This record gives sequence, structure tokens and C-alpha cells, in this order.
Amino acid sequence: MDEAAYIKSSGSGQGENQPLKKPFFSPFKIFIFFDVLLVILIATLWWVYDSRKDRADKKPVKVEKEQSIRLIFNPQETAKKIFAWLEVQKDSDGIYYFATECSPSDFGNCQPSADNRSGIRVIWAKFRAFQKNLGIIKKEDLLEDIATYSSGDKIPVLQNDFWNCKLMFELWESDLFGQETKNKIENICWRSGYYQPIDLTEKIRFENFQEKIDDDIKDVDFDLVNKGEYVFETKFDEEDKTKTREYSVYPSEFVARYLWRDDPAQLTKAKFYFDKAVQLYFSSPSTFGNDCLLGISSLDLYKTNKNSGYLDFVKTLFADNQDKNLDLTESAYCLFLSDELFEITKEDKFKDWERQKFNYLFQSGFEKDSEGKQGAFRLLEHIGKIFPIDENSLFAGLLIKI
Repeated sequence: MDEAAYIKSSGSGQGENQPLKKPFFSPFKIFIFFDVLLVILIATLWWVYDSRKDRADKKPVKVEKEQSIRLIFNPQETAKKIFAWLEVQKDSDGIYYFATECSPSDFGNCQPSADNRSGIRVIWAKFRAFQKNLGIIKKEDLLEDIATYSSGDKIPVLQNDFWNCKLMFELWESDLFGQETKNKIENICWRSGYYQPIDLTEKIRFENFQEKIDDDIKDVDFDLVNKGEYVFETKFDEEDKTKTREYSVYPSEFVARYLWRDDPAQLTKAKFYFDKAVQLYFSSPSTFGNDCLLGISSLDLYKTNKNSGYLDFVKTLFADNQDKNLDLTESAYCLFLSDELFEITKEDKFKDWERQKFNYLFQSGFEKDSEGKQGAFRLLEHIGKIFPIDENSLFAGLLIKI
């Protein structure tokens, strides 16, 4: 039986000529089914992706912090060279010079200028390096310097027009020293002498060998000062006009003394000198010349009572000086101020300014010896090569932790 006869004979009985039914799942229908299914799947996946993207777009975008200014030199290696240079800037008694003036063509051919105070800044810088435990400073060398400057035999008189107590208080607070050494550190502060105007002397009396000042000095109200309505607690005369540096520095010194011994008379002195300094500043801001020193004193007074007027005044002083063409000494004081402002406010602009200023100073006036082992910053405003001890000590202390 051929195929046609077989199909005819095997029909359903509804008639010999009944046509065959097509199968339900024909290839064409299967193709259409899977095509529709693929379109639905693609649409679903796109909807899921789009909805997730939409939610992601609504989330807060994390903005990357702008790249801060970087130093163009290695700060710790530079500090190490300064310390190596400082180590030979002292006499046979271990007393550091004030500065050395060198031949323009020979870094090693220098003539020193004597001083009995600059070593205090060296001690502070060495302490900061010793704290870092970088192997730059030996403890026995630091202890020897402390012993030298606390001794009345080697340095009978320790006059002061800068930070003796402020810097030494930082050492005294540290737990790196035993009590015997702390006593020597304290002695460096408390045997320092200060210029005292007559109107302050008249306020002081002694009771059981203890200074007493009955008249309290109130905090300066800078809002009223700016309006020209503030009445200062003190007066200033022609003699006071020659003491702007001392009056700018002394508030920091007496705040340190106040914190050291919790002595209210020392805080009153700090406010007294600050009151005079602020008057002198506002009487001639353009010629005052000690802005950042005054700013540091204002910041130290802020630390005693968190009076925001002090901090606002500091920020104003810093803003007024940050774009000036500062000499090396002014730069050192403003760098110190910038560093302390950053520690209090955590505002990156102060650290960025610090790095930018150091970059300029390094390019303009950092010099090394022929072997590259010693180095120091020189005064930029002098024809000769003068390398000051105070400024280089402050730079080393700042660079070691920048």
C-alpha cells in the first residue's frame, strides 16, 4: 500500500475525502511565540535597569575632595638638614648663635652673631622631631640643651622678646620627660625677664611673695572696636609704640604661665598686653608689622575661654596677610599661625597655604652645603647670605609634622 492509500484508509471515519488538520504547534507559531517572549524579556530588563539608574541618580553624589597643594620637596629630609646645620651653630658652652652670615660663594665660610635666647627655639624644634621618633634627634642631645638653658651659671640673664614659656610649656606637658627634666623646662620659662610698662607695675602688688592684680582686664569686644565705639582698658604712649613686638608676643607667654600654675594674675597680664597691642594695631594697621604674632596671642587667649571674638580676629589678621609679600621672619610667624589655625579649625585652606608658602621659601632661599648634609633658609631681603637660628628652628619644627 502506497502512502496515499494508507492515509485514505486510516481516516477518522468522517469521510474518505476529509482534509487533514494542521498541527497546532507549527514552526511558524513557535517562531512567533519566542519572538514575542524575547521582546517582553528585553523590555523587562530595560525597565529594571532604567528604574535602578533613576534611583541611583537621586542618591547624593560623593564629590571627590579637590587635590590639595603638595610640597615640592621632602619635608622631613629638609628638616633633617636643618637640624644638622643647627648642631654646629653654637659655641663651646653649647649656647646657640642668633644668626650666621656666610660668604656668597661658600656656605661653610660663616661668621656667627651671639645670643642667649635662640636656643629655646632650637630645643622646641628638637623636641618635635624627637616626638616623631624618626631617629633624627638623640634624647641625650635634647636633654643637654635643656640643662644648658635652664642653668643660671651658663646664661645668668634670660631676657625675652619672643616665646620662651609658650614653647617650653609644650615640652612640659609631654610625658616623654621625667620630673627632674620637667623642672628644668619650667625654670627656662619662669626665669625669663619681660619688659613691664609703668601702668602695669602700678597694678601689681605682692602678697606672701605671690603676685596679685586686683583690677581685672576684660576681653576685647571686637564688634565695638570695628565700630569705633570700644573703650580700651589701657592707654598707650610714645614708649609703648616702640614695643609692638613685645606686646604682640607677651600675651602668649602669660597665657602659658597662667596654664602652667593656674595663676589668675598671669592671665590678667596677658589681657593687659593684648589690650595695648590691639590698640596699637588699630591705630596704624598698615605699619604695625607684627600681625601674625598678635594673631597667635589672640588664638592663645581664645584657648582660655573660647570667646569667638578672639578667633574671628585671628582669621581676619591671617586673611589680611596671606597674600602679602612676606619676608622670611614674617613668613615664619605666619606659618606658625597657619599651623595652629589648622589644628583648631581643621580647615584645609590653612594647611594648603602653609605648603604653598614653604614651596616658595624652599625655591627662593634654601641652601645646602657642598655635601648636601646640612641646609638652612636664608633671609631673602638681604644681599649677603644671612641664616637666622630662630626662623630655621621654627621651620624645622613645622616641617617635621607637616
